[in-house]
Order: sequence, then C-alpha cells, then structure tokens
Amino acid sequence: MLKSLSTLFAALSLLAAGSVQAVPAQSLSLANAPQTGRATTAPGASNADGMGAGAYVLGAIVAGLMVWGIVELASGDDDPDSP
Repeated sequence: MLKSLSTLFAALSLLAAGSVQAVPAQSLSLANAPQTGRATTAPGASNADGMGAGAYVLGAIVAGLMVWGIVELASGDDDPDSP
C-alpha cells in the first residue's frame, strides 16, 4: 500500500511540475525577438576569393592519394614487406 501511494505521489508531483514550468508559445514566437542586422559581405565579394591555384593543387593531391589508397587496398598483396 505504501509503495503504490508513494508512486502515485511521485507521478502527481511530476505532472504538477511540468505544468508549472510550461512556457507559453507566444514568448517563443519570433515576433517578440529583437531586431538585428544581417552579417553580409560587400556585393561581388566572396569567401573563396584569393584561394587561387593552391586549392586546385591541394585537391589534386588529395584525389591522387585517395586513388592510391584504393589501389593499395584492392591489390590483394598480403606478403610482408620486411623479412
């Protein structure tokens, strides 16, 4: 009896705590949010400007290493390289 009564009391207290702490949806609305300016760049400017050919060289090196890794994995060479 005591165990079921304490379980009932715990369940009711959890229900009451949830309804007391509930936040109304109107306070979460964006209509009440403060107005802020957008962070933008100047027209024509880009984050990729100034990278030049270095990005292409780096991309080619990475692609080459990926191909080399795939070939090494697929070669099926299970012999040890050292004696």
